[in-house]
Amino acid sequence: MEHVMTETTLLNNVFPTFIKNVEVVEPAGKAVRRICQQNANTVNNTKKINCDLKVDTMPTLLTSNAVRQVYQQNKFGEIKELEKQAQKDLQVLYDNIKKNKENAWVKVRAEVYGKTQEFYMTWSNNACMWIRQKDGQNVKTGDEQKYMADVEVGTYSKSTSIMGIHTYNLSITVMLVESVICYLIVKAISGIIAEGIGFVVAHFAPYIIDAAIELGFESFSCTVLAGALSSVAACLVFVVLFIGLSFLWDWLNRKYTIRLQIFNWDKDNDWSVGKDYTGNAKIAGGDSQQNITIHKLDDPDIPSFITPVEPLESICHYVVIVWENDNTFMEGCSMALQLKKGNSNEGFMWAFDCPRFSDNKNKGSNGIMDPKAYFNQGNWSNSPKNFSITSTSSQIPVTFALDALHGADDNLYNINIHINHKE
Repeated sequence: MEHVMTETTLLNNVFPTFIKNVEVVEPAGKAVRRICQQNANTVNNTKKINCDLKVDTMPTLLTSNAVRQVYQQNKFGEIKELEKQAQKDLQVLYDNIKKNKENAWVKVRAEVYGKTQEFYMTWSNNACMWIRQKDGQNVKTGDEQKYMADVEVGTYSKSTSIMGIHTYNLSITVMLVESVICYLIVKAISGIIAEGIGFVVAHFAPYIIDAAIELGFESFSCTVLAGALSSVAACLVFVVLFIGLSFLWDWLNRKYTIRLQIFNWDKDNDWSVGKDYTGNAKIAGGDSQQNITIHKLDDPDIPSFITPVEPLESICHYVVIVWENDNTFMEGCSMALQLKKGNSNEGFMWAFDCPRFSDNKNKGSNGIMDPKAYFNQGNWSNSPKNFSITSTSSQIPVTFALDALHGADDNLYNINIHINHKE
């Protein structure tokens, strides 16, 4: 029987076996009430506080070597089984968060990289999520002093041996304690999970403002920086979906859903998603996908309070982008993207066409050009389900895979792009 963390089970301080050396401090609701009391008569209660938010790092996937090989070899049958299992693991948490929102979380204490830290977690027998402040420092720019906090959001599925971690950066005009900063993200993430895949990225900042007001900060403002909207939207898609599927099936009024997953296995180069083109397609989160950086490969960095059942020896940085068709009557959808290496003008193009009455089309080509022009020039791949190119002057290998040309379950089509994957 699956057990989920609830306030009534906390007194026993019981955690699943993969959570180590963690102790319960108090339920999130109690933490909020205590912070409110502390703020009741302080200067921060009425002082104007501004917060600018952006993504620090896009999602990092940590997996076992066996899972890595499944993805790298584009074994869609096995991938879909992993997705179903991950969704089963996480659904208990999502249902609890949708029902109880921020009250589904608990403030905990643990030793993290040699430092005793308090942060928020929610868990079940087979999965957990955590939100903690990874770093914080005062930064002076001209005459302006700001507190810069990096907040980590993590998800772990025990049954699949998959962990996902991404980080937001908050630039705040007043230094706030870690428990306050983490709670701002807890409430915002909880609100987005409750909305599901139909969420709007513009709602993220208001959720943070609501959390600040709830904590007693009466004059708090928050802005998702204009250049960060697309990367925040992509991270929130990852939060809602992880690697699963069921929330996609809950996306109403659509006829086709296209999910693109980009895996960066490149040890030397960051890659970025640049300008895009869409034809009768709208994107999850409600923002165009531009200026998303997918960091280069690095070493696994697993928080010390998580002991995976199976070693997580493989890592890559990753982004997931989801579209649906806008006009659903007798029309398919299409899209194209630029993908650039580092800060250069080198890279490659990708385009996909999901027509209403014929097979899907898929292509990728070396070089950067206008996405709409690239889509319209044709020259589609003769092997749309699996093909490769080399890109840039460094001859970096890029592979493209598609799960179905037509007739996919629930009209959900999956495309994987692997950058610099070598057997």
